[in-house]
Amino acid sequence: MIMTNLESSSFVSSHVVNPSIDDLDAILSPACNLALWKRPTSPAPIAIQELVNSPFQSLQLVYDRSQPIDIIGAYFDEHLSLKAVDAYPLFSDIMTIAKKFVSLCSDKVIGIRLERITNDNCKSFHIDYLSLRLICTYWGAATEWLENSNVNREGLGQNRNDLVWKNEDDIKQFKTSWVGVLKGENYEGNSGNGVVHRSPQIADLKNADRILLRMDTLDLGLTNE
Repeated sequence: MIMTNLESSSFVSSHVVNPSIDDLDAILSPACNLALWKRPTSPAPIAIQELVNSPFQSLQLVYDRSQPIDIIGAYFDEHLSLKAVDAYPLFSDIMTIAKKFVSLCSDKVIGIRLERITNDNCKSFHIDYLSLRLICTYWGAATEWLENSNVNREGLGQNRNDLVWKNEDDIKQFKTSWVGVLKGENYEGNSGNGVVHRSPQIADLKNADRILLRMDTLDLGLTNE
C-alpha cells in the first residue's frame, strides 16, 4: 500500500495505490487527487480480445443514479453481443466499477463510455475541469500521470509537456486493467490539485489500439481523457 499525506492540507503528494476496490474511497480524502485499484489480471481476457478483434468503436451511456445499476450491464450486453465465455464477467465488472464510482459521486448523473482509442487523442499533460473521472484501460497502454511533486502547474495549457514535468523520467503509468479515480479541478475544495495526466502515445506503434472504460461526473459533460 502506498499512501502519502492524505490528511495533510497541502497538495505535495496525494495518491493511493491499493489492491482493493474499496480503497478507491481514499479519493474522498481532501488532499488525495488519485486513487488506484491495483488489479493483477484482466477480469475477462477472452471477451476483451473479442472486442479488440471486432469492428467495435465506442458505446456511451448516460446513467441516472435513480435507475438500477443492472441496466448498465444489460446495455453493454445488448449492444456488444459478445460470444466469449467470459462476456458476462466483463459486463459484471463494468457494473461493479460503476457501482463504486456512483458511491463516490454526489452528482445525480454520470457518463459511461467504452471506446477504442487508435490515436494520440490527448497527448498533452493536463487536468480535468470536472469533479471525478474513472479510467480503466482493458487493453493496451494505460494512462500516464505525474505526482504533484513532479508538476509545474504554471506550464499547463501550453501544449508543452516539457513545461509541465520537472523530471521526464519520473512519469508514472497505470497498468492495464487497473482502475483509477481521478479528482478534477471542479471537485469541491480541490482547485489547484487536479491530477495531471495524459493518454499514452500510440500513434507511431503497430497494433497499439486501446480499449478504454471511462466514467465521468456530468457537471461539465464528457471530455477527452
